[in-house]
Amino acid sequence: MVIKNLLRTLSLFFILLYLGACSYVLKMVERGGGNIGTGEASEMSEDVKITLNGKTYKGTYTYDDGSGVAFTNLFGSATSTSSAFGTGGYASGTGSSVGSAFGTTAYANNSGKGQILVINDEVGAIKCTFSFTNSNMGIGGNGIGECIDPENKIYDLMITTAD
Repeated sequence: MVIKNLLRTLSLFFILLYLGACSYVLKMVERGGGNIGTGEASEMSEDVKITLNGKTYKGTYTYDDGSGVAFTNLFGSATSTSSAFGTGGYASGTGSSVGSAFGTTAYANNSGKGQILVINDEVGAIKCTFSFTNSNMGIGGNGIGECIDPENKIYDLMITTAD
């Protein structure tokens, strides 16, 4: 019964998480100053769009937080028996007790790493790697990373949840 209720609760949580998927704002700043890029990403579709130097790049991202749901079941029981003997005679009594326990734990990771690949057919590709931390039970979050443009310029990447 406990596991069934837990599974029902987790299923509802993941459905609400999926329906409440976020969008993200991307900001790229060239190291050493210079160019600034902006973009957006959708958690639902994993689509990414970045604008840099007047050119728009489109693509996708992948993200691995290593999460899943793991269940740890704990069981325990104890039994005791006792007898007593008296000095003026014999008295005997036996008592018995039994106890048991059960527990379940579930977890999900809230941080991980990802990659972005966006392409502009005229110019080439921007490739990014990033680390990301979910907040608020996996809804929203922020991240940092690094991008390389078609001219091999390096950019610092900042990812925040859209308002």
